[in-house]
Amino acid sequence: METERSTTTAATPPPPDQAARGERAFKNWIDDHRSRMLAVAARYAHEAVGAEDIVQEASLIAYERRHTLRDPEAAGTWLVGIVRNVGRQEARKHARQTGLLNGYGKKLAADVSPQTEDGILTKVQVRRAIDELPDIQRQVVICRYFREMSHKEIAASLGRAEGTVRSDLCRAHRALQEILG
Repeated sequence: METERSTTTAATPPPPDQAARGERAFKNWIDDHRSRMLAVAARYAHEAVGAEDIVQEASLIAYERRHTLRDPEAAGTWLVGIVRNVGRQEARKHARQTGLLNGYGKKLAADVSPQTEDGILTKVQVRRAIDELPDIQRQVVICRYFREMSHKEIAASLGRAEGTVRSDLCRAHRALQEILG
């Protein structure tokens, strides 16, 4: 009797999982709009972050916020809006990081291409200057420009107030200007 029961139980399919069905439906929904999302993301892509990365991040955000979509007919527009926001954020992050290196690098050597020997030396000089900063200022600069963290994220990770992080970053910029001339 016991053998029959376990055989019967094993042969019965499990009830459908609502979460799995929802994820499949969402994936299909993203796939329907993927080409348009990629076209928009390509405008914001650069060597560090590609269009696929932007679409992937936007898809994750859309999944987390899918309950906020009020009009399913406007799904494509809603997704493209998320892609634009993610693309702009990535562009700003990239500009901050390269801006720091290029900004200080230009003070060291005018019109230096990062692919040339002079450009590489300039990056090394900037990195050495960052290494000369006091510990907290170095940590704040690295978190902000190389790990691309927000002031709030830096404050949480370093256990400091957000305003203090901003002050530390300002002091670090002044110190870098002095070190680099």
